[in-house]
Amino acid sequence: MKHLIKKAENNVYTFESNYVMNVESYCQETGEEDAYEEDYSKFDEDELNAFMQSEDVEYLNEVIRDDFDFATGISMKLENGKLISTVTTNRILNDQEIEKLKDWIEGQCSDGFGEGLEQHEFTYDIERDTYEVEEYDEEEERSYTHEEPCETRISYYIKLWPDNFKIDLIK
Repeated sequence: MKHLIKKAENNVYTFESNYVMNVESYCQETGEEDAYEEDYSKFDEDELNAFMQSEDVEYLNEVIRDDFDFATGISMKLENGKLISTVTTNRILNDQEIEKLKDWIEGQCSDGFGEGLEQHEFTYDIERDTYEVEEYDEEEERSYTHEEPCETRISYYIKLWPDNFKIDLIK
């Protein structure tokens, strides 16, 4: 998966990369846990974007302005399975500045803003099922099995840092 950056008109640099949904499930009754990645397409991206904005995207604007004298702002949104990050600058950037900006975006996706998203559940589902329980009856001196109900909570998290994450500059 590539993370692409495109230089646009008016000192606007647009980054694009894939994102996935991290899924964790936990059954309280059995203690069973599972984790996997799921395609984003079953989710409404407007809801995902509202969630991302609630996770303090404005904080990113403060950080990028503090870290780079040339940056005037950043926005992030999810669109058609892609994370779109747009950085506005007060001038054209040289290759070294673009490289520093790429490193900064990678860091925010993995350890900063992205890590915060991964730690806050976007939504969840509850699945109801049963599991088999084996018990021993001492009076009858035999084992028997029966089914017990189980509720499994399935939590969904946005992951901005999929495997093989990479930024390339498109000129």
